[in-house]
Amino acid sequence: MAIRELTMPKRIFWLGMHKVLTKTELPRLRTLGYEVFNPPYLSSVKDQSACLEWDADQPTTLPKNVFQALSKFNFFYNEIPADIAKLLNDYFDAVVVTISPRWLRSILGVYKGTVIYRTYGQHYALSDELKREGLLLEIANRNNFVFMPHAEEALYGEHSWLKDIAVVSPYCLPSDILQHEGSWGKCDRRANEIIITCPNIDNPFFREHYQFLKKNFSEKHFLYYGVQISDVDDPQVVGTLAREKLIARFRRAAGYLYTYTDPRVCYLPPIEMMVLGGPVLFLKGSLLDRYFGEDAPGRCLDIRDAKEKIERLLVGDKSFIHAIILSQDSVKRRYLPDFVWPHFDKVIVDSLESNKEPSHWLTVDPASKVTGKKRIYLLHHFPGAPVIFDGESYAAYDGIPRVMRQIAQTLNKNCDHEIIITARYDQAEMFRGFFASLEPIKIISGCFL
Repeated sequence: MAIRELTMPKRIFWLGMHKVLTKTELPRLRTLGYEVFNPPYLSSVKDQSACLEWDADQPTTLPKNVFQALSKFNFFYNEIPADIAKLLNDYFDAVVVTISPRWLRSILGVYKGTVIYRTYGQHYALSDELKREGLLLEIANRNNFVFMPHAEEALYGEHSWLKDIAVVSPYCLPSDILQHEGSWGKCDRRANEIIITCPNIDNPFFREHYQFLKKNFSEKHFLYYGVQISDVDDPQVVGTLAREKLIARFRRAAGYLYTYTDPRVCYLPPIEMMVLGGPVLFLKGSLLDRYFGEDAPGRCLDIRDAKEKIERLLVGDKSFIHAIILSQDSVKRRYLPDFVWPHFDKVIVDSLESNKEPSHWLTVDPASKVTGKKRIYLLHHFPGAPVIFDGESYAAYDGIPRVMRQIAQTLNKNCDHEIIITARYDQAEMFRGFFASLEPIKIISGCFL
């Protein structure tokens, strides 16, 4: 989209530290005409993706003492005291929180302005984690909260209340990989090597994946790439490399194998390999797998299938390699600037330049706002958890919820009625999904606290 003139200059507090995002979305916000303050990453939590080179000279119109106070405070994995909260509310029109629900919790607890929660996939159900952080009620009833995931497919297994407020916008690869687009095919000398990604083996999550790799992909032609916080005594672990050297190794490898099966997150290295022009194999069930259609030559049904296809890469099976590369075009496009930025720009500008009504599904106003409609309450405050969610749909084997849904469906056929389904707070999002599945019937679900 063409970058339009804003109705008024806005100042954004951008809570992010990822090495890619600080080179892509942070400067893009400034290109759109916003003034953006990005605090340094001062947390003791070691993260292989954290950018530790903070820009102390970032453009700002903040008073010097305000800039200094914000620069010295650790906003990551930390509660925000009253004096810092006052600065956020006094000087910023919006806060963009990236990635972590814990960072979001600290912001929503003190900041009253527009909050954009920008996510890029995770290995857990975000709606469940937000509820555990105590944010369900806060999010459901704010008219200035925007949930901005990077892909529709990444909403797999999320509850309907979170899916309904999602405004999807893809995210972009950094320029250092884009300038080498298509260069894999131009490399004359090919290494007898298959790249696998496994960073930060000190981290319990990645350590478990490392053990999976050692059990299933221990052959010497498999090399494990990714930033390591400490040295790892294993010849298969390449360790931290300078970015240009890493890209050079990708360009000459025989191929890439994506070994994660998380249905909600796709790490960037396989996408980078696709942009370079190289063949990528991936295990069935991953988010990357779900980007492809039914006929995907790079899909591996199991470990055995993966090893058979890897052998075809290692011997240079040209027809197989060409079929894989051809199938990757639509997937890699999702991460390219000409596709990403028009979507991103529109979502950001719309979010910051317009107001929206809160959903009000979790709490209900005492009086109906729908002119001429009678209100009927169905009190659904039963103990236990009679509604279950299997990651795709809601179901109830207990008779009471099914009967209540039949009642709601029957009552709602009369357009003179506004139906309010009530529930206990700890069951509210489950019941909302259960009754919302009656679409196109409109059900307003709420919770009396």
